[in-house]
Amino acid sequence: MTKTYAIDFESYYDNDCSITNGLENYVNHPDFDCYMVSIWGDDDFNWVGHPKDAPWELICGHTWISHNRSFDEGLWNLLSHDWVEPGVGPADWHCSADCAAYHGFPRSLKESCKEVFAVDISKGTRDNMKGLQWETMNEDFQKEVARYALDDSQYCYLLWKELSPTWPEWERELSKETTRMCWTGMPINSQKLDDSITHLHNVIAQARDGIPWHDDDRAALSPIEWANWVRSRGKLPPDTMAKDDPDTVDWAEENPEEGKVLELTWTLRGANAMIKKLQSMQRRVRPDGTLPFGMKYFGANLTGRDSGDLGFNVQNMSKGELYGVDMRSLIEARPGNTLLIADLSQIEARVIAWLAGDKELLKLAEEGVDWYEAVGRAMGLYNEEGPLKENDPNLRDTLKALSLGCQFAMGAERFASVAGLPLHEAKRLTQLYRHRNPKVVALWGKLKRGFIESSREPDKEFRLALPSGRSIPYRGVSTRNGTSAMMPRGGRMIRHKVWHGILVENATQALARDVFMDRVLALLKEDLKPILRVHDEVVFEVEESKAEESAKAIQRIMTSPPEWIPSLPLDTEVTKSPFYTK
Repeated sequence: MTKTYAIDFESYYDNDCSITNGLENYVNHPDFDCYMVSIWGDDDFNWVGHPKDAPWELICGHTWISHNRSFDEGLWNLLSHDWVEPGVGPADWHCSADCAAYHGFPRSLKESCKEVFAVDISKGTRDNMKGLQWETMNEDFQKEVARYALDDSQYCYLLWKELSPTWPEWERELSKETTRMCWTGMPINSQKLDDSITHLHNVIAQARDGIPWHDDDRAALSPIEWANWVRSRGKLPPDTMAKDDPDTVDWAEENPEEGKVLELTWTLRGANAMIKKLQSMQRRVRPDGTLPFGMKYFGANLTGRDSGDLGFNVQNMSKGELYGVDMRSLIEARPGNTLLIADLSQIEARVIAWLAGDKELLKLAEEGVDWYEAVGRAMGLYNEEGPLKENDPNLRDTLKALSLGCQFAMGAERFASVAGLPLHEAKRLTQLYRHRNPKVVALWGKLKRGFIESSREPDKEFRLALPSGRSIPYRGVSTRNGTSAMMPRGGRMIRHKVWHGILVENATQALARDVFMDRVLALLKEDLKPILRVHDEVVFEVEESKAEESAKAIQRIMTSPPEWIPSLPLDTEVTKSPFYTK
């Protein structure tokens, strides 16, 4: 009979020897030492001590659980050859942090156990372990560390036993696939990466040299120095130096000489941020040219979308060239290979139409009509013969902004800002959207009513059910001082305002995520293993000779809806490129 054991490793860490530099760099740091493992399993089995002394043979072939499996399994993969004979290991390894996130709880063991078991786990011991090697700890503190480690593995085990029965098998597979993908890594053009860093150093130096108040003693980006310099020229500075502030942008246009200097501060700040990202990549690239990275399964609260992790966020790479560097293009196929890039086209717009039951719009899409043309025709804004994309691309852009914004109950002022339209025109279009899309508006009302009604239930919990089989939990629903619920934010449960726009956005993004991830698993079944997932996009590295065959398979799978939502029309475009691009 297969048993379950929670595994938790403890290792030395400080500011320099840290997991934030990447797992392999952490393990290879000269100060690194994995000095303890704690195990808690079925029948109250428990053990704590040095990994080389652990009873690995006893728990071999059983199910192992860790709270943050990517760390513990990663350590095992890198170090277990020093502890066990080849072949010793688990039958399966799951992540209780991923399981907790799926159920709408914070990822951390402390906060998830606080919500599930109403216990307060102290992390003070962990904090006090920082900068201490095992042999430098006194005997009392060593005992405290052992108790702390065993408590962690016990609560990891208990959390798994409590939540895992309602964690679907396909979500578990997706959790493991996320770890596999991140551990395998992406191919990087190391020479191009080095050249990009050199280029950014030059950009930074040139920007710094062009800032008049900069010298060795004063920060080039100091708001005080900037304001003093502007006043020295007989002018009043703007309230902020921020490049995304409309008043600041207007001020720069009205004061072109000072505006040029302000733009240099923007360049300096942005290029500094980018070079840090590239240097993080550079430190992590393996000798074989691959870059392992971190990504959280179910990282986005409630919707379940991926999020970045471990200091380098692959979900937030800039698009196109910025400061003379195209960050995405650094991901480059190895010789003899190419990249295939595919995304689910207009997936959120398609999903909300499905949720609202807009069969007319879905039928047009199923017939192959461009989605935003279908929106225009359904709303009576485009009735001409021929494709909208060719006849009136500006109208298509407006319909795209209208579809993406107003579907989540965006107001006219916000839409005017997003679409770059006069307020009167934005008001006309938002009113028209609501008039011509009564089913979407009805969906807003249905979700709002269900949310409010749940506040009268004993458990005060609203569950937004999805056709994938999961539901989004809103706990502690309240209508006092507006509608709100307890949701995970910033690593803990907090009360957050909720309105119908948020509810429909969460439902849409969550269902879009489930459709996308279902297709990812379908791709894996045909041995198409992604090297990267970014939002609704998936990237593969394939042999050049098999690119056409692989692209056809990807196209077929990505345009086939999941079995549990057969009436949702999907579309995709598979792009072949030697490097990652958008």
